[in-house]
Amino acid sequence: MMLLARSSRAHYARVPSITSSLCRRRNVFAKSSSRIRLVRSYSEERRNEEPEKRDNQQRIVQLGTLGVGGMWLLSKGKFLLGALKVTKLSTLISMGISTGAYAMFYGWPFAVGMIGLIFVHESGHALAMRHYGVPFSPMVFLPFMGAAVAMKEHPTDAYQEAMIAFAGPVLGTAGAVAAGLAGNAIGSQLLIGLCDFGLMINLFNLLPLGSMDGGRICGAISKYTLIAGLGVGGALIVSGSVSNPIFYLIFGAGGYETYQRFFGSKAGSMPPGYYKITGGQRAALGVGYAGLIAFLIVAMNMNAKRKMPHQSLDVMSRPEILDEFERAHQCAPGEPRVEALANAFVRAAELSVVGIKDLEEQHRMRRALVDSFRENYRTQAIRSGVVAADDAAYANDYERAFFYVETYCTRKEIGYA
Repeated sequence: MMLLARSSRAHYARVPSITSSLCRRRNVFAKSSSRIRLVRSYSEERRNEEPEKRDNQQRIVQLGTLGVGGMWLLSKGKFLLGALKVTKLSTLISMGISTGAYAMFYGWPFAVGMIGLIFVHESGHALAMRHYGVPFSPMVFLPFMGAAVAMKEHPTDAYQEAMIAFAGPVLGTAGAVAAGLAGNAIGSQLLIGLCDFGLMINLFNLLPLGSMDGGRICGAISKYTLIAGLGVGGALIVSGSVSNPIFYLIFGAGGYETYQRFFGSKAGSMPPGYYKITGGQRAALGVGYAGLIAFLIVAMNMNAKRKMPHQSLDVMSRPEILDEFERAHQCAPGEPRVEALANAFVRAAELSVVGIKDLEEQHRMRRALVDSFRENYRTQAIRSGVVAADDAAYANDYERAFFYVETYCTRKEIGYA
């Protein structure tokens, strides 16, 4: 049987039903009236238009516009930049530009959350500088590179510098954990996803490279840890674990900082005895550094169990998907609710792989999303008050629905659906 579904732009997609074959194997749905409608929002005609390619082209144009504007500011806008520093507006202006840049790729809600978590991280540095009496410049955000609060003077010694560096990841981790706890409490995948982002950027900043937070902390413990940091960074690049050009710049800058520490003039330019800190201070820094890394790794693993893949966040927040799940919850227990839930999960999974051309990648992503739905959706529905925790009938319908969803995935993989 072929079903027709109207998409958001009046296109039509012909989608084969798998109900008849499923019912022959498992007599769960009603004999002839029950159907699982596997609905796609985009037709093959729209797929052929390569929406992903067009989106990337639009993003390139938008980033190019930002780049041209930035070059103009650097070349012709010195007066404006000076005025921003005087009026203390550089933080707000750069924050707005960065938010817009992130929103092109992640949407406004996630972009605002990202900037908020970066702000919390940098605020930790600023508060520590104020505590130690180190003057600093206003916070400046850099799109796709984070933000920075520059010290105008050197601290008294390397221990103070390390504590200033420590304060960013500590406060940033607290902010990320708060987002994760709130997300789990109210069933918000947005907050859970932001928690994952926050934990990741704080862990990344603890790499012992150059002027990164980890480099300043480990550099205070021993300059030889900077060599180990270069080894870790090089291994990430060679193995392909990190392929971001920005990381290549960070790695290069870390190599230069390490060279200066050993052979250059950096050590000589510091106040006398700058790197001579006590054994107790070194031990405290080492224990705190290792402990924070361990906490971040554990927290990321725990949060990952509740986090849906980022591809599904946009899909699950679409009004048509929310409406479909609401209708499923209002269906009578048993076959009607099983059918409605299966339809909703299949539609969400299919929307999540729109634009992915490689079939193997489609199958992998679809499976990952379905596994994530099965792991998280009922829990989120309970926490948001949509479903009662002791509703055994719903739990049974939920598992039965996923039998059909997983069968659908299998049939897609072998080319029958």
